[in-house]
Amino acid sequence: MESGSVSSGEKKFLAFLIDYIVETNPGDLYTNISKLSQHMLDNMPAKCEENLYRKQYGNLKDCCLQGKGIMQVLNLDGTCFRMKKHQEVVKAYENGVLTEDAYSKYLQGRESYLLKHLGLMKENDMNQCIKCEQRYHNRANQPGQCITDNGAHAPQYDFTKDENVLNCEI
Repeated sequence: MESGSVSSGEKKFLAFLIDYIVETNPGDLYTNISKLSQHMLDNMPAKCEENLYRKQYGNLKDCCLQGKGIMQVLNLDGTCFRMKKHQEVVKAYENGVLTEDAYSKYLQGRESYLLKHLGLMKENDMNQCIKCEQRYHNRANQPGQCITDNGAHAPQYDFTKDENVLNCEI
């Protein structure tokens, strides 16, 4: 999608959403719609740009679902907005959907997310399959586990490589 089809108002609103998600839940990169809505009502002026943008569409959920750019970066998962996979966010940035500041904030949140989740995998003798992206316990990995090729999972990380889990991708 070209950046021309995403309005500057939507880009600003998307930057606000990313900032809120990273500041309130950097370890998991998602937010509950009702908490975000309550934050906007309680902590932001009624006539601020973000609230005026949201009010064009009625409620927050409809605002986000109708956003051409927003849904390139976020998934609606029940009552939560989750960041899409990294490759999709990068593509949205390359297509001009995200501002430089919003993308930088996303990368900051992604680093926190990876530190948390890779640290947990390392501590619990787990890994993530490079083929099917499922997380698995190393002790339980055997043929038939990977849904991609019915073989064993192929590890994406080698946690013996470095103390810093961010440097352990194979």
